[in-house]
Amino acid sequence: MDVSAFCEEMMRGTRASQWHEVFDFNVKLKSKAEIRAVEMADWAATHKIWDKWVTNNLGSTGEPLKVALLINYDPAAPSRLTSVIAEQEGSNFLASELRPFLDYIKRNNLQTEFFFIGSNQYLVTSVHEHWFCSRCINTSKPGGEGVIVMHIGAYLLVAFYEGSVGAATRAMVAVDQFMYQLSRRIH
Repeated sequence: MDVSAFCEEMMRGTRASQWHEVFDFNVKLKSKAEIRAVEMADWAATHKIWDKWVTNNLGSTGEPLKVALLINYDPAAPSRLTSVIAEQEGSNFLASELRPFLDYIKRNNLQTEFFFIGSNQYLVTSVHEHWFCSRCINTSKPGGEGVIVMHIGAYLLVAFYEGSVGAATRAMVAVDQFMYQLSRRIH
């Protein structure tokens, strides 16, 4: 299959490949331009999923999430290749502001350390295979604040919510929907 046909299939969503197949395909390509074309097709699909998901789940009134970040994240990459914010909504974080958080993720001491995102300090409350939940310990919000962090393929989704148990449940549903939609695209 040539690169243009592969990209077209990815954009239509008819190719059900896993990440390793995409990477294997990249190795077989003949030029950097062909590799870039595959990456751009994947990014376009991810961006489309992100835009649709943000529209339905982020906002101030009645929506489950207040802020969401999608971070390019490859723990196997050399440390000189810093992670980049792929998408963000409801915030204006700089990549340099997220460096301590990403270092915390790489150390993998999730339940023995606090972490910071911006000026807020968080404590992990539950850890699962590909995601964890945290509560903000220095919030001024009466209902509290929390964050859900999920590792999806080559991304970290960081979703912020306000409130307690009910809000956390609605936020988890929203995060799970994004994970499902993105996983269908990349697997």
